[in-house]
Amino acid sequence: MIRVRWLWLICLIFVFGSFFPLLGFASKGDNEIIEPFEEDRYNDRLEILKEAIRLTLDFSLAYLDLELDRLRFGEYSEPPGEVRYTEEPKAKNAKEYYELGLYYMKQNSYSKAIDAFKQAIKLKPDYPEAFNGLGLVYGSLGSYEDAIKAFKSAIRLKGDYKEAYYNLGLSYGKLGRYEEAVKAFERALELSSEEESIKVNLALAYYKIGGFYWELAKYKKSLEAFKKAVELDPNNVNFYHDLACAYGKLGSYDEAIKIYKEVIKLNPEYALAYYNLGVCYAKLERYVEALEALEKALKMRYDYAKSHYGISLVYLILGNNNYAFKHYKILEKLDPDLAKELFRYIFP
Repeated sequence: MIRVRWLWLICLIFVFGSFFPLLGFASKGDNEIIEPFEEDRYNDRLEILKEAIRLTLDFSLAYLDLELDRLRFGEYSEPPGEVRYTEEPKAKNAKEYYELGLYYMKQNSYSKAIDAFKQAIKLKPDYPEAFNGLGLVYGSLGSYEDAIKAFKSAIRLKGDYKEAYYNLGLSYGKLGRYEEAVKAFERALELSSEEESIKVNLALAYYKIGGFYWELAKYKKSLEAFKKAVELDPNNVNFYHDLACAYGKLGSYDEAIKIYKEVIKLNPEYALAYYNLGVCYAKLERYVEALEALEKALKMRYDYAKSHYGISLVYLILGNNNYAFKHYKILEKLDPDLAKELFRYIFP
């Protein structure tokens, strides 16, 4: 009997011993072979994920995220002169034709206004106000090139004509010629430094220049333009936000973080600021803070695909594959192309 028991015991040891490796158990000798391989593989994957954050997790500019109609320049300045008529007047001289042009402008009779201003100029070729009025009508009709010609004529006749410079800047701005708009607005500001509408529109011109340089990947020039926009209109959180983006893009993450925090103080519901703050933390390898900021962005804007992408990458680095996969599945519905990019890191 004793021999039979020993025989059974030997068989059990043999059978279960062969299954130990399959169940995840290994001998000391096995560990000496497996552990270095697993550690190398983990470190390699970690470096790939960090590289993904450096290269693919990018800042998101408010300028590109805003609807274009929220970035419009202001209205043209009111033309000088009082409209005294309640019915269609008869004009005899240049001044009366100018006033007639103003009258037609108020009535939205733009073709008649153009004729009246042109008649005033014909009778008095050195009439800067009439040229300015003509430019205003063209601008109201969206004929910005013609408006620019008229405003330039007004300025040639009257070099300190601040309203004409302001209107010229608006016309350039509406055509997307922002650098020329800046020059015109700056001259208008020199002539009237206290006029708030000039500062606001000049700030917007600089802001648009900053966005233009950003799209050309000229981030230093973008930074300088955003700085000027902030100086002129310090109450605009979008200007501050995009200044931080430019700092971040140039690798000045600490400066960017400081500004994003100020932006969030001014507007605690600014989802994009939380997202970009998370990007900064991720690039500095401060992953817990990155996760906190990115998740706050999602609370305010759950359908923002870039936040899901960033959160998933950070979770992968922190070793939480389940949460990473959860955000990947959401991303699949929001942005299939970005999800494909992420797929490579979840399933390397």
